[in-house]
Amino acid sequence: PPYVFHQKDVQSATRALFGDRYPELTRLEPVFTNAGVIKRHGVKPIEWYFEPRGWPERTQAFLDGAEALFIDAARKAIER
Repeated sequence: PPYVFHQKDVQSATRALFGDRYPELTRLEPVFTNAGVIKRHGVKPIEWYFEPRGWPERTQAFLDGAEALFIDAARKAIER
């Protein structure tokens, strides 16, 4: 997917989004550094995920992103 989210940025975003509502988040934050994840990828910019969205819209974004990746990979394979 076209967007890269570094783990430290995901941790900061999680704190900003959920820190006030879930005080126990502080206790869980070490998971971000101890999980071994360096970066994640998304089909939308990270801010897109901050907005309230339902499962249909999120699923459509995933499907659109997956289709674009598939077409790109297939095109490159055919060219080779």
